[in-house]
Amino acid sequence: MRTTSKHRALCCALILATAGAATPLSARAEEELPRGQIVDKLECAADSQQSYALYLPSGYARTHPWPILYLFDPSANGKRAVETFKKAAETYGFILAGSNNSKNGPWGVSLAAAQAMWRDANRRFLLDDKRVYTSGWSGGARVATNIAELIAGSVAGVIGCGAGFPEDKPPTRDIKFAYFGLIGNTDFNYFELYGLGQSLEKLNLPYRIEVFAGPHQWPPEPYTLDALEWMRILEMDNGIAKDEKLIDVLLEKRRARAKEAEAAGDLVAAHQEYKAIARDFAPLRHVDDDAARAAELEKDARLKKQLAAEEKVINAEKGTLERIYRSLDGFRAEPQAPPLTSLLQELHVEDLRKKAHQPESEESRSATRLLTAIWVRSFFYLSQDAMERKDYNRAAYYLSVAVEIRPEIYDGWYNRACAWALAGNRKKALEDLRTAVERGYRDRAQMESDSDLTSLRGDEHFQEILRGLSNSSSPVTKP
Repeated sequence: MRTTSKHRALCCALILATAGAATPLSARAEEELPRGQIVDKLECAADSQQSYALYLPSGYARTHPWPILYLFDPSANGKRAVETFKKAAETYGFILAGSNNSKNGPWGVSLAAAQAMWRDANRRFLLDDKRVYTSGWSGGARVATNIAELIAGSVAGVIGCGAGFPEDKPPTRDIKFAYFGLIGNTDFNYFELYGLGQSLEKLNLPYRIEVFAGPHQWPPEPYTLDALEWMRILEMDNGIAKDEKLIDVLLEKRRARAKEAEAAGDLVAAHQEYKAIARDFAPLRHVDDDAARAAELEKDARLKKQLAAEEKVINAEKGTLERIYRSLDGFRAEPQAPPLTSLLQELHVEDLRKKAHQPESEESRSATRLLTAIWVRSFFYLSQDAMERKDYNRAAYYLSVAVEIRPEIYDGWYNRACAWALAGNRKKALEDLRTAVERGYRDRAQMESDSDLTSLRGDEHFQEILRGLSNSSSPVTKP
């Protein structure tokens, strides 16, 4: 997602101008909103086309300013984003606002969504302008970080899930916010977050990266709790909403985690945790012992061995990933693509599939990440590029790669049906639509209105597929 300097200036001006200048809504409008439960869709008072999911903590009242976390889902699913942080928000008293409009795609769409949500929340609620946070998953993580960069000083912290900074805006020493990264151990962006942590460390910026067991997804609940707890620690470092009992509870939790990692022989995790404790709690508690233990571990030959092994795995996977991207991208503009079986062999798909299904190990996790990277590259970027160039047969080819990797996902079959239909291959389009339905696709309204399928409207087989669908919503994600 690239932004021009003009867009950056516009974003800064628009969002900051709305932070406190708009006329507040009536107190009644706020009182009617439920506490302790999610409101799926709250329309923005100034623009009914913009909305967001909302969570007000059970104890919310206009007795004091409250912290807020703005959330960005890559599929404009604000409720999903808010649900992810609900328990943490209730525990630590944060308002949650998840955009129902921001999604992967043009930056302007997300900018407008952020502006509308930001303005509406400031009109409705009593907010603490020193405790404003943003978060997002995947492309939404880049939106959250981009906004924090553009309105420097107005966002205290970012929680990036499944992705890091925008590609054209890496971190610099000028960053004014703290960063908490969350990534699954089989996420195709795993090494992006790994590298981001190294960059933030070198820049001496406040950061923390945590890894959970899982793929590319919003993180599990305990990790979102960790994220808000870490932000609370930094707040208390700065004398904001200080809670002495909470400091002790969180310090003991972190120390227990470090000791557990050390006992398990994971010296890399133990060293990182002791070092982070010394950094995070230094203004609040006596942490000389934690800093000393981190220094001792740095001299331990076992730690050096583990770090070398980790670096070896990272370099090997990065090299394989670069080769995969060269293979996939190499014939983008060529008139003839290689046979699909040849490409799959070149990508070592079958070998990666076998490794991914082995018992849990670093090798199996690496294979899973690589397979997912092939799927994402084929399904999103390359097929979208081909569709935009109206090279529908090439789009179907790339989607065939995606279907080979993840045949259980109906999105691939549906989108390949659209490509075939646009290419004039009715037979293959209908076959793929049937398969999409077999895999769980149910959204009749989408299929009836999808302009990509216009050429199939009068076909009896198409109508037969439609008759077998309900009106339930299970739309596909289209590249």
